[in-house]
Amino acid sequence: MKTSNKILLGLFIAVLLMITGIHVALTQKYKNGGFVVSKPGQNRDSITIRPAKFIKVIGLENVSVIPSESYRLEVAKNMPASFKHYVSGDTLIITGANGISSGKDQINKVKIYQEISLYLPQVTGIEAENSNLSLVGDGDSARGNQSRVALVRSRLSFKNPFTEKETDRYFGDVFVTAKEGSEIELSSDKINFNTLSFELEKSILRDLQTGQIRNLVVKADDSSIVQVSGQNFKKLTAVATAQ
Repeated sequence: MKTSNKILLGLFIAVLLMITGIHVALTQKYKNGGFVVSKPGQNRDSITIRPAKFIKVIGLENVSVIPSESYRLEVAKNMPASFKHYVSGDTLIITGANGISSGKDQINKVKIYQEISLYLPQVTGIEAENSNLSLVGDGDSARGNQSRVALVRSRLSFKNPFTEKETDRYFGDVFVTAKEGSEIELSSDKINFNTLSFELEKSILRDLQTGQIRNLVVKADDSSIVQVSGQNFKKLTAVATAQ
């Protein structure tokens, strides 16, 4: 074989081995809760994530959960080093907390403020700690599912996408528990619920919306604040004091 052919063959084998190594590394990373990144825009990255039954967010100031046909994250490029996401068992954990706190009880952990969009076909439960969470309903009323949201020192709002403010969105049955100064706000006239249930402990519910709630249930302790619109006060089927 000519020397030039040997060189070309050697280069071809080297490239092939390199491609194979990259493929194996990415495959292993995905299996271990890693990701594959594409680039939908100049300032945003799209991250394909493994399916998960439950979601937990920690130390994130701007998280939107949006119905989708696939599991993925959209985040800003060059996210802070404290931003991490991984799957543990059946739970997707997304965190921006860096462990620094301003008090002995570590309540006020530093968090990140970049916008994070989480696209999910379906989720059974969401837990938010020291975070600001927005839920977007489904455009198809037949696909409204049951979901549970647990808040600890967090804020929750229900909304429409900015580009679809006049489109009805459906949430199905939603059950929310809120603790330690959490806040919940209803402020859209296009959100629809079959059942919307709240259990508040030292937290606040503000109902500023004119959407449709078939069954509204509120359970609150003496330290919580509940503000319900006149329209939805008529739908209120239970108000109790948490023991």
